Amino acid sequence: MRKYSWLTPVSILIFVLGTLIFLSPLFVPEDVNWPIKQKLKLGLDLRGGTQIVLTVVTKDLPEADRAAAVENNIRIIRNRIDQFGIAEPTIQKMGESDILVQLPGVKDPIAAENLIMKSAVLEFKLVAEPDIAEKFINQIDAIIQENLDKFPVLAKLAEEDKALAKAGADSVKTGEGIFKSLITTTERDFAVRYEDLDIVRSLLQDSTFVNLKPKGYDLVLESVDEKKKASREPVVLYVLESTAQLKGTDVDRASMEIGPSDSPNPQIANKPYISLTFTRTGARKFANCTGDNIGKRLAIVLDNTVYS
Repeated sequence: MRKYSWLTPVSILIFVLGTLIFLSPLFVPEDVNWPIKQKLKLGLDLRGGTQIVLTVVTKDLPEADRAAAVENNIRIIRNRIDQFGIAEPTIQKMGESDILVQLPGVKDPIAAENLIMKSAVLEFKLVAEPDIAEKFINQIDAIIQENLDKFPVLAKLAEEDKALAKAGADSVKTGEGIFKSLITTTERDFAVRYEDLDIVRSLLQDSTFVNLKPKGYDLVLESVDEKKKASREPVVLYVLESTAQLKGTDVDRASMEIGPSDSPNPQIANKPYISLTFTRTGARKFANCTGDNIGKRLAIVLDNTVYS
């Protein structure tokens, strides 16, 4: 008769428990505070998704501008994907003129292609003066508070803030709505704390918000590069006039150049900048715009993102 060993069932039990612990992040809801839960980075092989290879046509460009053209397209693609909250995309250069785009979890390749391949929209818009910008932000804050039931994510945040305020937390500001609690101020503009960026970005694209906000001005975020992502510093939120002063059709040519070392402007000296050549009509519009708005700032907006 075989001798029964207690080690066998114990070993099986340990194996089963270990397996359950390892796999638990896949089954525990996102909002549950599970001690061993960690975000698993799953690529195309495990999550499925969409892969697209794009080729940037550079044959008509000067050789010196070809590499920059590919990098510019990578930045545009990354910005579009970031705006729509697609998690953990891979966007990288292949060879001299190809761009590999991998979108884990995205099951609709046609929608992904439309997002990536649509024509870029270039606009030049005036930045609102500080007093107008503050008034606009206050109006939006009040409108959202009055219609909080239409914004479930913000409503949940507002409830959490109430709970913190009841507990006497010092970090909760009083006398402002949930929208203003998500933003801070810079020397000249407003900004969104990096940890709240996805919430604000989603709000700005919400059709309900777009229909409710006051007309005449728009809220537009600045471009977020890899350096800003790494540092997690606040992202500037501009208040811009809705009407564009110039559009992409007014630009004849745009190229990247390096500023001369002896330039008196530290923002240009030995640094890359974009040189623009306007069409005849565009040059006239630009002259009128700058002449009529001396001292005001003109934002360069690409795909509803401020780049300069």
